[in-house]
Amino acid sequence: PANTVWGFGGAISFIGRTNPSSLSVTNSTFTNNIARGVVTDYAAGGAINVEIPAPTNVPQTVSITHNRFIGNQAVGTGTTAGQGRGGALGYSGNRQLTFRYNYLSGNVAPSGGSGVYSRFVTGTAIDATHNWWNCNAGPSSPNCDSAGDAASNVTTSPRLVLGFTPNPSSAAFGQQSLLT
Repeated sequence: PANTVWGFGGAISFIGRTNPSSLSVTNSTFTNNIARGVVTDYAAGGAINVEIPAPTNVPQTVSITHNRFIGNQAVGTGTTAGQGRGGALGYSGNRQLTFRYNYLSGNVAPSGGSGVYSRFVTGTAIDATHNWWNCNAGPSSPNCDSAGDAASNVTTSPRLVLGFTPNPSSAAFGQQSLLT
């Protein structure tokens, strides 16, 4: 936790250049990582940055599942200070990236996608379904982490909605109720 880089990917920066190539990140926690750098053309990725340079179109698979992203930041510097993109994840490429069952909370990117950001892609680039976006209202709602992209190619629905069920549904003072 708490890495700061002057470039892309505060904790992980993956550039897929060979074929086949893959990246799998599972059951990890990324907290307070910061990616600083000139990010006018690419997503920065406060915690993770994935790039697939054309024309290689690799890696074959990129899967980021069952992780926690808390308080990560993608921020520019100097003349691009407000240009950070992808507080938790920044992605540039045209293969589908799987980003599912993740918990996002308090990530920051002033220029787009405090949660995830996709750039230079075609088709559905990021499958960001079944994530918790820091609120039940969903990505881009007030006080939630957001999904941003350059070409409407981040899929966020359906999303995880958290709640609880009491058993019994009501209890008198001093009695117990189990919350599931």
